[in-house]
Amino acid sequence: MARPREFDVKKALNDALELFWENGYEATTISDLASKMGINRPSLYAAFGGKRELFDMALNAYQHNYLNKLHDILEYNKSGYRGIEAVFIRFVESIRNPAAQRGCFFVNSIAELAALDEDIAAKGREFQEKVIDLFANALLNGKKHGDIPLDLDIEATSHFLTMSLVGLNVVIKTMPDENYIKNNVHIILSTIQ
Repeated sequence: MARPREFDVKKALNDALELFWENGYEATTISDLASKMGINRPSLYAAFGGKRELFDMALNAYQHNYLNKLHDILEYNKSGYRGIEAVFIRFVESIRNPAAQRGCFFVNSIAELAALDEDIAAKGREFQEKVIDLFANALLNGKKHGDIPLDLDIEATSHFLTMSLVGLNVVIKTMPDENYIKNNVHIILSTIQ
C-alpha cells in the first residue's frame, strides 16, 4: 500500500513555478526544485515526474491562471474598449511593483526555450492564439456596444494587441520609466478608438 503524500501538491507546484520563473528552466536544478518545494527528490519524481514534466505542469498552471485573469478583466468591464483598456491600465499599474521586473513566466519561457524546443514553441503559439481569441471576442463585443469602430479589422487588431502585450512583458524586465509604458499604452489604445 502506497503512503499518502505528506505535502500539498498544489503548493509544491506553485513553488516550482516561482523557481522556474525566477531562474529560468536551464538554470533550475532538480535539487533546487526539491529544496524550494520542501520535498525530497524521490517524492518529486513520484508526484511530478522529471524536471521537464514539472516545468510543463508549471507552464500549464500559469497559462490557465493568466488566461482566466485576462478573461475576467475583459468580461468584468463589459464593453470591448473598456475591457481592453483595463488590461493595459493594469499592466501600467503593475510596473510599480518590483516583482514585475520578472516579466511574464510564459513569455520568459518562450524566449529562453522556443528556438531549441518545438514543444515549447508550440505551447507559445497556442498561448498566443488563446490571448488573440480573448482580444478578438472583446473587440467584437465592443463593436456590438458601439465603443469599437465598426470598420476595425478584428483579426489584425487582436494580433496587434497580443503582440503589444507580449512586447510590454519583455520591456518591463528593464524597469523602464512609467511614462514610457504609459505613452506606449496610449498609442496601443488609440488603435481601437
